[in-house]
Amino acid sequence: MLRAVRAFLDQAPELRPWSLKFKDQWLERRFQDTYFDENIQYIRVATFLGAVTWAAFGPLALLVVDGEGVVLDSVIRYGLGVPTGLVSLALTYLPNYRRIWQPMITGAILFSGLVWVIHRAFVAEGRSDWGYAGNMLILIFAYILSRLQFRYSALAGVTLIVMHNVGAFLFTDDLTIDIVFGDYFLLITAFIGTVGAYVLERSQRLLFLRDRELDRERGRSEGLLRNILPEQVADLLKQRDPATEHGHIAQAFDEVTVVFADLVDFTQQSGRSQPPEIVEVLDEVFSRFDALAERFGLEKIKTIGDAYMAVAGVPEPRADDAEVAAEMALAMRDEIQALRWPSGDPMTVRIGMATGPAVAGVIGTRKFAYDLWGDTVNTAARMESNGVPSEIQVSEAVHDRLNDRFRFSEVHVVNLKGKGPTPARFLLGPNGSG
Repeated sequence: MLRAVRAFLDQAPELRPWSLKFKDQWLERRFQDTYFDENIQYIRVATFLGAVTWAAFGPLALLVVDGEGVVLDSVIRYGLGVPTGLVSLALTYLPNYRRIWQPMITGAILFSGLVWVIHRAFVAEGRSDWGYAGNMLILIFAYILSRLQFRYSALAGVTLIVMHNVGAFLFTDDLTIDIVFGDYFLLITAFIGTVGAYVLERSQRLLFLRDRELDRERGRSEGLLRNILPEQVADLLKQRDPATEHGHIAQAFDEVTVVFADLVDFTQQSGRSQPPEIVEVLDEVFSRFDALAERFGLEKIKTIGDAYMAVAGVPEPRADDAEVAAEMALAMRDEIQALRWPSGDPMTVRIGMATGPAVAGVIGTRKFAYDLWGDTVNTAARMESNGVPSEIQVSEAVHDRLNDRFRFSEVHVVNLKGKGPTPARFLLGPNGSG
């Protein structure tokens, strides 16, 4: 039996086993705030029902008491009992009530118990079973309706029973056997209520921990999704119901500017270096390119081996797509000049750019990927693969868009796969630079 109890307690190492408070004070404060927010409406209903219970029993009391007893019953019941519930209800609307609500509710319950002792002391005609019957009702409020946590409800239960016995022995003519009989029911009610309050609060705290863990996992999942997909596309994907919404997420764009970059001599350098060294170099290069993409507002599409692809103008169209793509391409070329291969050789890059229409969308059902298709993409890729190390080769469409803000080489013709002879230029830099 002891082993089972210890195993039960060991299931939640974050909790103090008897008080049920979290060992982490920050976590305890978060739980208390959450618990209050989730239960404040129940607390208000409970305090109102407390006032109603005091008032509703008044007509029944007339069947037992008469004369002066009626007056005393009414004064105590409607002058103390009912106001206790109403005042407790009013206090729940105080601005700082969330910090004091459990001591306040505990105090209201104990005051109700005191009022009941006073009632029994002054209303002599009352029945002997009123004492424990009334306290059983108060215990039900303490353990179930008031939403008190375990340590407060247990304290209230023990104190109520003590108050009942003190009042019964000192202020009533109840027989000892009647008091003992009543204590049996009060103790059983308190025992069941205390165990129930303990198990319930413990379950609520464990559920709070699981919810926090789920929130953390959900945050990690959303973070991964936003690293894979553009934020707008990730939001759209999350809102879709896979059971009812079918089809692909796709958008057509009238104009985007695609940037392709490829490391020169990657295959040869890979053969001369250890795999971890090559991976480290690629991670350094692509991390720098990612930072540039974020800086200039481009969307990274993918990496393939040593090739890097980014695009301006998706998932949200922008009027300056060609300009920011050109700025990023120039920054990529400059960034590479500061890096070297593991062999010590300087690193160079070929870059290609093209401007025009394209289609973007999400493909896959398990491992999502946001990709881009169209002749503009193919042109940018061919501009890069047919380019010159340390140069940015661009299509005529890019030149037409930017010739008033950037400097270009004279036009030359490249033979692109699938397109044949195609005019192209090298992007040299912004106007006014050397």
